[in-house]
Amino acid sequence: MSACMVGYMVRGPVSLDPGLFPGALADLKVRQDAVNALYLSLLSVQMDGDNPDMDEERAESLLVEALERHFPDLYLVSDHLDVEDIALMSIQADGEALLVDLENLWGGRGTSDCMWRDFDEGYRVMFCGAITWGDDPDGYGYATLKRLDHAGLLAPVGIT
Repeated sequence: MSACMVGYMVRGPVSLDPGLFPGALADLKVRQDAVNALYLSLLSVQMDGDNPDMDEERAESLLVEALERHFPDLYLVSDHLDVEDIALMSIQADGEALLVDLENLWGGRGTSDCMWRDFDEGYRVMFCGAITWGDDPDGYGYATLKRLDHAGLLAPVGIT
């Protein structure tokens, strides 16, 4: 068994455009609302059990479909969690706080687990991570990019 480099490598503009943040937050809110409605529907079926239009299996199936569509990165890496926990994680993501963390990270503040290079073409490549034995690195940069990725907030602000 040997250690592995675990991390996120992303590409984006050298300077983030704060004008994209409101659209990214609005998109996150729409996705969270969609998942929340189905999550509440599942809880209702579980507690009441007498809904003729919906059984628990169908309600859970609809919730899974919504998570796959609206939060695919979170859903794919959370196979050890049950559907309800994944739904709560997606609903509880605080988009504004995440974007503040992104601004700090992209500006080079507060992290020792990241490195980046700016290219003449106007873009930056950033890597955040560490050598581990297979578990997630502890660093602020890695954790921030992971939370942003799971919330689907990287692409709307131009980071891939």
